[in-house]
Formats: sequence, structure tokens, C-alpha cells
Amino acid sequence: MAQAKRVHATSRRQPPTIDAAAVHEELTLAAMRAAGIDPQRSAVFEPATGESSEPGRPEIRTVSVESTRPNRAINLTGPVNLELAERLNEMVTRYVANNKFEPIWIYILSGGGDLDAGLAIYDRLCACPTPVVTVVASTAQSSAATILLAGQRRYAMPSGSILIHECRRKGLADSLLETDLRFTLRCLELQNRRIMRIYCEATGQPPAVVRRWMRKETNFETAEAWRAGLIHGVIKRVPPFLV
Repeated sequence: MAQAKRVHATSRRQPPTIDAAAVHEELTLAAMRAAGIDPQRSAVFEPATGESSEPGRPEIRTVSVESTRPNRAINLTGPVNLELAERLNEMVTRYVANNKFEPIWIYILSGGGDLDAGLAIYDRLCACPTPVVTVVASTAQSSAATILLAGQRRYAMPSGSILIHECRRKGLADSLLETDLRFTLRCLELQNRRIMRIYCEATGQPPAVVRRWMRKETNFETAEAWRAGLIHGVIKRVPPFLV
């Protein structure tokens, strides 16, 4: 593998240090309000289903806002493959069923892997009805970096790094026909376009910039990733209920 180009800082600005517990609470309250629940009153108005103390007025269904503080974290480690995608989908489904408002935290430590599996995980997290927070615990490379972008909030540990590059196809046979090769190249082109679109939407960077990152196999340290728009800040301490 060619050595990744490292982004040189063009500014001395440093990323903000984020309070993970405050982010968790903020996203939880926002999800409750989006569902029509007033966190201050811990109640939501619904049409009356029985007798009401005041005729003509809706009954009030009380909803507890006190967090049970279950483990809401998923460690995404090792190669990205279909087995990992299936396991993550099961965990996300279970967490959503347990609590529809508190964020799910995804800690990423992966050198990447299968592109299709990575996109499947990305799509699953984007479709998650609860908030999703992604954190680069050490490194997020290739398809793992794409998964990072599924987070409603995206963070990294101080020593985190992110590597992005163009899509690849491994294990191509030596006896490929010309039509097979053209088909493979076309598939790679379409996948590169989709990955580039995901990065553009997440970072706000123009396609030309993202295309250059991908072609030069660019590695971002934490501060560089923040300046590029890949993450929203740095997390140095994580509360026990988020690990």
C-alpha cells in the first residue's frame, strides 16, 4: 500500500474538547422534544381514551425522562465485514427497543475492510430512529471512516486518525475478459461517486477537495480532521455509562 499523504495544518486552530455527558443529555432531550415530549413536564398530550378530569380536554400520559443509564455503546473493532454488519444491526435494534431517545455511541477502531459491509452499516446508522454518536477511538480507515460519517455527532479521541482513499477491488483474476474489466471499473467509479457524495454532505467540502483526498490516500490527525469538517470535536473523557 502506498504511504498515505498526511494533511498539513493550514491553521493553528485546535478542535474544541467535548463533554460527552453533556452531548448525551442534549441529544436525548432533543429526541424527546422531536417526539412531542416536554422534558420539563415529563408528559405528552394525547387524545382522551377514557374519562378525563376535565371534559373536552386531552388526557396526559406521563413519560419518565429519568435515564436508566444502560450501556449504550457499541465497539466497532477489527475488519469491516458482513458478520460485523449483522452483529451491529442486532445491537442497534436492541438498544432502540430498550430506549427510543438516548443516543447510541459507536466507538471505531478499525482499519476498514469490505466496502459493501461498510455502506450497509452506514445506511443502518443513518436510518436509526435514535441519535447516533460516532467516535474514533484510535483509527478509522477506509470503509470504517465512511461509517464514522453516519454519526449525528462525530468525535475523535486526541490520538485518533482517519484515513480515506479511493475504492479498491481485491482478488481480481488474471484471466479477466475486457468486458469484465470494464464492468469492474464502472462499479468502482459508481462506488467512488457515492463515497465522495457522503463526504461532501458530511463535511461541506466541494467535490474537488474530497476527490483530491481520496486520490492521494489522505490521513487526517484529530486536529486536521476537525478543520476538514470530518469531526465536530475531541473527547478526552467518557462517562462510565457511555463505555
